[in-house]
Amino acid sequence: MIGVDPGYHGRRHERLPVRIPARTVGVSGEQSAVVQDISESGAAIVTEDAIFSNDQFVELHMEGHERMTGRVVRKFAGGYALKFDEDAENQAKMAEEIEKFRKLAGSKAFLEG
Repeated sequence: MIGVDPGYHGRRHERLPVRIPARTVGVSGEQSAVVQDISESGAAIVTEDAIFSNDQFVELHMEGHERMTGRVVRKFAGGYALKFDEDAENQAKMAEEIEKFRKLAGSKAFLEG
């Protein structure tokens, strides 16, 4: 059996580096945030104070984009990683939103927020 590189995290989807102002909402409250990167399966959320804990359900709101839902899968210094819901409806919506991000990705204003 061939070993797996310990640095491999099993990412299924390309992460797009972005800087998008956002708002997150969950049982712990609501807060302003910035989406640091995003893919069809999740996003890195940067906040001053990560108020959400692992496994908490969170809604992610970004102006001009569909509301996305998911769960916190880990916290890191300055934020947390959000894994989007994997139901068919949410996955189809995410694929459409990611295509919008890809089209905007060349825009300097988009990447700078």
